[in-house]
Amino acid sequence: MVNVEELGDRLKKLLVRLSNLQEDRQLSSLIQIIQDLLFLAHTDCAAELFEDQDVQTPLMLVLSSYMGSRGVQQVGWSLLCRLVEICPSTLEELTRPLGAAKDWEVLGVHQQILKVLAQYSADCKVTMVGLRALALLLTSDKLLQCVLDEEEEDVFGLVVLGMKTFPTSEEVQLQGCSALQLLLERVSEDHLVDFMENQDHAVVLTALQTFQDSPELLLQAMRVLLPLASPALYFSSTLQKVQRCRRFNAAEGSTLQKVQRCRRFNAAEGSTLQKVQRCRRFNAAEGSTLQKVQRCRRFNAAEGSTLQKVSSTLQKVRGGSKGHTK
Repeated sequence: MVNVEELGDRLKKLLVRLSNLQEDRQLSSLIQIIQDLLFLAHTDCAAELFEDQDVQTPLMLVLSSYMGSRGVQQVGWSLLCRLVEICPSTLEELTRPLGAAKDWEVLGVHQQILKVLAQYSADCKVTMVGLRALALLLTSDKLLQCVLDEEEEDVFGLVVLGMKTFPTSEEVQLQGCSALQLLLERVSEDHLVDFMENQDHAVVLTALQTFQDSPELLLQAMRVLLPLASPALYFSSTLQKVQRCRRFNAAEGSTLQKVQRCRRFNAAEGSTLQKVQRCRRFNAAEGSTLQKVQRCRRFNAAEGSTLQKVSSTLQKVRGGSKGHTK
């Protein structure tokens, strides 16, 4: 028979060691502490042992401080999942601000889980544990809203990415569907339409086809697809497509009109330019002709003056000849 009192004393010692963070602590010893806590959390008397024990605060501090350690993240989030399962008050405690030490930076639990899913998207084990933790956290209305309001990370994108990256992992698909169900039940119809038009629901269909022998996964996948199959959503999706088509056609029509006006303007400009060029050539020719006329006039004027002088001279000569003859 398990001695509950001895296990309780062991739990208290482990919590003291977990709470005393040291920057130079070996990762192996830290991981061992968390694994020992995880072992106690799976005993038959786990609910009694962990009742009224503040495990989540030092645990979240460790998870935030050792974000770069895959091992710490894997066992740490596994422990948190187990705490949520055996101690329902854990979720409520996680929504409160964490009393962190001054030398350690601590994120909110909703921010930490999204950061883990983003940072370890290529690691199957961490992704599996992360999606499981996310699905459990989303059962809290407050944490669900915090996740949806988070701007730095797109929770839908992270869940879908995990399911796409590990399509043959049944646990990843199951936990991903669990998270998607809770998220899709909360968002607006517009978000549901975007989810479908982005083809994100395709990962759920793939999971249905891949794991046809898993009743639990099939049921969870159908729960995800159920809100996406409503007639109202189909009508909303169709209406949005029609509206986008109309805006596209309106934009295309406007563009076509602009092109036509531009062509007419260019044609008119080309015609005007030709007229200007012909006018310039005409003016140049006219100018040349005018110069010739002016030179001719000056020449004629000069010629006339010379002719008058010759006539005058001839008259004088004739007058002199007549006088001499007399």
